[in-house]
Amino acid sequence: MKVRSRRWVLIGGLVVFVVIIAAAVPSIINHVRKPFSATATVAAGTTLRVEAEDADLTLHSGPDPEVHVNATGDYAYTQSPNTMTASTEGSTTTVTGSCKGACTMHLDITLPAGLAVQAHVAVGSITATASTGPLTAQIGTGNIEVTNPASAVELRTNTGKVVVHDSRSDRLAVTTGTGEVRASFATAPTAVAVTTNIGEVDLNLPNPAAGYYIDAAARTGAQSISIPNDRYAHNTITVKTGTGSINIH
Repeated sequence: MKVRSRRWVLIGGLVVFVVIIAAAVPSIINHVRKPFSATATVAAGTTLRVEAEDADLTLHSGPDPEVHVNATGDYAYTQSPNTMTASTEGSTTTVTGSCKGACTMHLDITLPAGLAVQAHVAVGSITATASTGPLTAQIGTGNIEVTNPASAVELRTNTGKVVVHDSRSDRLAVTTGTGEVRASFATAPTAVAVTTNIGEVDLNLPNPAAGYYIDAAARTGAQSISIPNDRYAHNTITVKTGTGSINIH
């Protein structure tokens, strides 16, 4: 009887040991990470198209007429799940980046001044600095931050906030499903359109004497507008929120 009891104790202990090891393996694999890096330089078309799955994307202007891509990150498997490609066909330069599984990826792209950009990231973030060409950026889950843009800007997130600093853009359009929107302007914009389903909106407009027609509506949320609203002004600011306050100053 004692022998049988010991046997069951040993078997039970072995089962517990196996369960503990099985649970620990993913954590061990995740902590043994390997670096990933890739670079590419291609001639620029007239439009840069970026498609990334799970990645942080940074865009900034450079001094030469080429597109430079620097991809960095890490991964936790024996074979890297990170991929990056860059090519130019006709007038379009295409950059792709993918990170699947236990990995990270950062795409840093330097592009010629004035190049139009169309960027889409599934999950991650998009950061653009001093873009002088038209910028269209969309992200599924993650934030978008744009600093000192000079041409038309269109930004969209499903879940994530949008921040625009010191915009010199004549036209700015922002849409979020769930996420706040904050924008400041270095020069008076001609047209601003902001729509959020859930999320507050804060706009800092320069030079009230430039004149603005403000069309703002929040289904649920307070409104604070501290600059004059001129129905006949050339510059139009349109803000709509489902749930979220509106602050225009």
